[in-house]
This record gives sequence, C-alpha cells and structure tokens, in this order.
Amino acid sequence: MSRFKNSESALLFDYNGVIVDDEAIHEEAFRATLKKMNLSLTDDMYRDYCLGRTDADGFRALAETNLGAFKGVSIQKLVDDKGNQYRRLIKDRKVFYPGIVQTLEELSHHFKIAIVTSSHRADVAAAINNTIIPTLIQFILTAEDVINGKPDPEGYLLGAKRLGISRDCIVVVEDSMSGVLAAISAGIRCIAVKQTTSDEYLSIANMILGKTTDITTKIIERVLSDEITHE
Repeated sequence: MSRFKNSESALLFDYNGVIVDDEAIHEEAFRATLKKMNLSLTDDMYRDYCLGRTDADGFRALAETNLGAFKGVSIQKLVDDKGNQYRRLIKDRKVFYPGIVQTLEELSHHFKIAIVTSSHRADVAAAINNTIIPTLIQFILTAEDVINGKPDPEGYLLGAKRLGISRDCIVVVEDSMSGVLAAISAGIRCIAVKQTTSDEYLSIANMILGKTTDITTKIIERVLSDEITHE
C-alpha cells in the first residue's frame, strides 16, 4: 500500500489525449465545421490554437487569426456544430488508450481520482458512460463548470477545492501545453504524457512520460516527493 493514502493525495487527469485517443477526431470535427465557412485547418493550427482548450476558446483563437472570415459568426453556433460533428464521428469507435482502464483502476486503490477536461459534458458521456471509469473517479469537471478554460488554472483550482485536498498532495496528468500551463499556474505538480505532443511543448512539466499507462504508484510518489525527472 502506498504511504500516500486515498484521503491524503489525489490525481487530476485531463481526458482527451490522456484517457481517450480522440484528438484526431476533435481535429476532424473542427475541420468539418470550418469547412462550412470555406476555411481550412492545418495540424499546426489545431495544435497551436485548439489543443487542450475549450472549443469556444479554440474558435476564438482561430478567429483572431482571421477576423474578417469570422465577422458576424456566432462562436456558440460553431461550438454546437463542432460538438455534433464530434459525436457523429466518435460513434461506435474505440477511443480509449489500451490498458488505460486497468491503470486507472490500479491507481484508484491508492489515490482519489478526478477528471478535469476542456471537453463538453455530452462529449465525455458519449464514450465514458459505458465503462467502469465513472465508478473509479470522484467527479468530472468539464467546460460547463468553468468560466475560463485552460491554460487558465481555474479548472484545476476548482478540482483541488472539490477534492478537499491540499494542492501539494495532488498530481495532474496532462498531454498539452495549455493543460500543463494550467496545472503549473494552479501550483500543482504535473506529469505530461507524450501521446499527442512532443517534449518541446511539455518541458515545464515536473515529469514527462511516454504514455498514461506508464504511470504507477511509485512514479506518483516520486513526483509528490519532488524526485523530478523527464523519462
């Protein structure tokens, strides 16, 4: 048994790119929505403006690069259309990273676990409700629960408050630069996984691992004890 008991420490997981391998689906959904406006979306644009952010913040960031094309366009309508595109594309697709459920189940024996995501609640529910994951976690915070999305720390600060656990005893697991910035800005240690983003965009994380399923109780203890490394 870990020396960090459930009541004393916790893990806050991002969702997209950490638990589910669906960033390509999100990108495709963004691209399908923008195509209706005769706009294109490159991989670099998605990474720089959308990855790790709420859909609304992603569209706002894209709008700042092309104000003329977005003039008079409702961001909320774009968000709604993108959400519909995402749920259409994800239907009947297997999106969970191999072994992720087993990893979460093992970690849940030692730590409280919650999810803090920039996704919308309906998008998360579309995949997660048919698994045992809801029984392993304390709660899910989504885009609907915050005013300011990542890289703002609001979501992780709210997660820590809801857990009732000191930020010194929490580790965030993220895959994007926006998410890592949110965690560090919240004063919470962060493990970054290279499942969607390369090292150069994750360098401020306390530890970098190849994938979420590399995380073990011993690794969490090392991070909480400030035994920091990039692997």
